[in-house]
Amino acid sequence: MLTIFTEEPERYDKLNNATTTRAYGFVLQQYKIYNNLTSKVIREGEKDWKHAEDYSTALDYEKSYEYWKIFMTKYEGEEAKVNVELCQRLIEQIEPMIDYFTNHNKKEYRSMSLLTAVDHSNSLAVAKLIDIAYVTDFDEGVERDEGVLLGLMNIKKILNSCLE
Repeated sequence: MLTIFTEEPERYDKLNNATTTRAYGFVLQQYKIYNNLTSKVIREGEKDWKHAEDYSTALDYEKSYEYWKIFMTKYEGEEAKVNVELCQRLIEQIEPMIDYFTNHNKKEYRSMSLLTAVDHSNSLAVAKLIDIAYVTDFDEGVERDEGVLLGLMNIKKILNSCLE
């Protein structure tokens, strides 16, 4: 989830300094992993939305990788392994986003989230850009939205790492 506060630069700076936003272009602030056979929540976490300046619950890059790996793991009985097929499907859906923001996009996007969902039982994987709060023209001399590209490329990198 990439979050940018356009009207409150102080909050934006705190977010950037406390999380992976500046360094990696994304911050994983909310996640929930279910066992859809039992409907039991396996793991969950989220930012404390009531304390808007507390980003301590956001994960760093390494923890984000750990949670993506858990998210991409298929549990069958006692066996647990990364679901390569669904991981590749998410990558295949993120690649056109990277292409769009590299070669075709002519606007700057702020406060946008990448929603991902996988259903290991039914072999379904979805990646969508959602919650686009603010779109503006680029500043003069800027040709592409490097922040969005950085986040998408790093998430793709994490997914590729899950395959190793």
